[in-house]
Amino acid sequence: MGIYLPKKRIYGFLLSLVIVLQIIFLIVPIRAQDQSPTLEIDSLFELTEFANDWGQKSNESSVNFDFPSPTWNLSAITINFTSIKMGSETVTVEEQESGFETIRRNNIEIAGMQLNITEQSTIFAVEIYGYKTEGSSSPGPVYVRIEGWNSGSRRPNGVVYGEQIELNTSLIPNWYIQNFNSPINLSPGYYCLVIDGTSANWQDRYYWYINNLNVNSSLYMCRYNEDDTDWENRFGDVFLHKIKQRVNRSYYPEDINMIARINNNSFQVNNDISIGKGTLSIVDLNFSPYSATMNIFILNNLSIELLLNYEYKISIHNSFMEKSEGVIREGKSIQWILQPQITRISYNYSIKFQFPMNWFNLSIYKNGLNITPQTYLNYTKRLLYVPNATIEDGATWRFVANSPQISFQLNVPKSTFGPQQDIQFSIQEPIMEGNYTIILYNSLGFPIETKTLQLLGDTNYFAYSLSTNPEEGFYKCYIFWNNATDAGLQIYDFQVIMPFTVPIEIIYGILISIASITLLTATSFVLVKRNKRIKNEKRERIYNEYMDALNIEYFIVSDKNSGLLVYDQIITANEMDSSLISGFLQAIRGFGIELTKSRKESQTIKLEYHDSKILMSEFKDFRLVFIMKDSPSEDFLKTVDSLSTEIDEELGKYMENFDGDLRPFKKIHDIVEKYLQITLIYPLKVVKLGKVRFSQTEKQIIERALKVMKQNNSDYFYVSNLFGKKKFQVKDAEDILNLIKKKVFTPIAIPS
Repeated sequence: MGIYLPKKRIYGFLLSLVIVLQIIFLIVPIRAQDQSPTLEIDSLFELTEFANDWGQKSNESSVNFDFPSPTWNLSAITINFTSIKMGSETVTVEEQESGFETIRRNNIEIAGMQLNITEQSTIFAVEIYGYKTEGSSSPGPVYVRIEGWNSGSRRPNGVVYGEQIELNTSLIPNWYIQNFNSPINLSPGYYCLVIDGTSANWQDRYYWYINNLNVNSSLYMCRYNEDDTDWENRFGDVFLHKIKQRVNRSYYPEDINMIARINNNSFQVNNDISIGKGTLSIVDLNFSPYSATMNIFILNNLSIELLLNYEYKISIHNSFMEKSEGVIREGKSIQWILQPQITRISYNYSIKFQFPMNWFNLSIYKNGLNITPQTYLNYTKRLLYVPNATIEDGATWRFVANSPQISFQLNVPKSTFGPQQDIQFSIQEPIMEGNYTIILYNSLGFPIETKTLQLLGDTNYFAYSLSTNPEEGFYKCYIFWNNATDAGLQIYDFQVIMPFTVPIEIIYGILISIASITLLTATSFVLVKRNKRIKNEKRERIYNEYMDALNIEYFIVSDKNSGLLVYDQIITANEMDSSLISGFLQAIRGFGIELTKSRKESQTIKLEYHDSKILMSEFKDFRLVFIMKDSPSEDFLKTVDSLSTEIDEELGKYMENFDGDLRPFKKIHDIVEKYLQITLIYPLKVVKLGKVRFSQTEKQIIERALKVMKQNNSDYFYVSNLFGKKKFQVKDAEDILNLIKKKVFTPIAIPS
């Protein structure tokens, strides 16, 4: 690389002229390094989980069960009703009033109404129509109870069923419910509903309404008059009352038109083999109650509540989203990785994944083992089914698949550019909607522009303006495209050519060289020396960049106020001494400090600690720390200033409002590579040599690399391993760059 001229003095005029023209016209382009960037993208994919549940319940008026969460849907249900009986009902015995009886102390103290129970019944409450008036003193208790019936004397027989309760009534005539503390079970026969006012205050009055006109009744009412010390009864007069009861009566579900109500749809309950039993089976449901509890109302044409015992089995499903990582590489298919969180819901649980149309080589890993043969995989239906038998609690899952790169066309106006020209291209119709990430590399192989576009159908243009003095050579532009399920990559190659200009001094030099061989020789010598100096300065700058990159061992970005680390990167293969970092923060006074730059926004200081040099740059709300083996070049300090400025532009708002979330700061990795060219010192591997021709020094470096890998028992090496304590020379840097250019040394996986 570079310009090579003879070192001996030139005496002939023609030879001198040729040399001058060589100086002017000879241009050796610098070719870009081979680059193969990788882009990682995120997408969301829907998975569906299925579960079966079953159970049984007793003494229910409706069918109900619980879902794992409100997002689950009911797919199918089967119910076997093992008992269908009448629930509670309110039977009105008499509600038409024509008068009332007064219950008070020292007069009629007890009133009773004969009850005719025709089948086994459970009494929950009775309702009585009446009211009360109160005297000046506190009222005494009045009781309600059910007694047995003496058919001979037609009055209560004193045998109390259940427990008596205090009368519930008020000052306004109305129906008042009397709830017994516990249900009272009665066999068929006659009983008596009793209101007992023997303990009432003598000033209080209790009124129980009665119907004694045109009553078609075969029941007796009775009352106890303390003045007569005897019972009296009347046939056909009925106290107004209702009975809330449940009888031991079973039904065929079809006889009472028993239906289940789900999502405003009615489903008939079918008869089973015997009375009181029925079945209900519903499939192809997709119903969500939007609640963790599912309640199915059971209706019938009796207008009464049923009492149900049943067994149920349900199938439920739920859809959830999982993030996928997609990787786009040059010349390779797209790799997709899902790591779903799968938690078993029931004893019968499975997962379904409807994967995208273009996916292939789908593999399923559980706890790191490939279990794809244990799953159901159908590429025709694009269906992956993970059955119940393969799922276990606490397992880690990984779905890995590939998809082909999707092609898209670029409209490229030209392939050569000059200084201050716009590098531009567009994406040809039909535009593929999605996200575009564009990375532009210069001729040295360094990224100089990264841009992300989201195309929605009307924007498809990209442009980049070259500087007045760009690097000459071949450039590469990588255009990554992706949507939710597919991705692709196109590469745009072009060349940057610097225009030829002849300075007026050289023209004078040529004219003078024609007139005087001696003067021409002298002028040629000056020009050679000048160009050699320019060449050496350029080589020295590249060398410094390369040495500064090799020099970095560790890089840290931290919040200046709290001192919390937001990003770090180990650059070399050597392990870092953790005490170096903690000691830097705890024992700052123990360092030798040299202030290298200070201004309002930032300051940069160099520290020396044992065998390491530490460069710390504070900029607004954050602090950059570089741990290096030797002092960096002056160009490196300028680069750190530019690096700090871009970090502030991209991430300053997160630094200013730092709350402990580190995710935004992953972008620092790309910014650092843009300015420091750290990719030059990633681990390298030696590719099969073939018939490539090498210089003697190149052969020595290759032999040294192979020796280092053998000693370290490794298939890669770091450049820093090749020279040990020997001082690294410019020629070494050129040889290594040439070997990378010849693809003998190839960078391997970029550290994360």
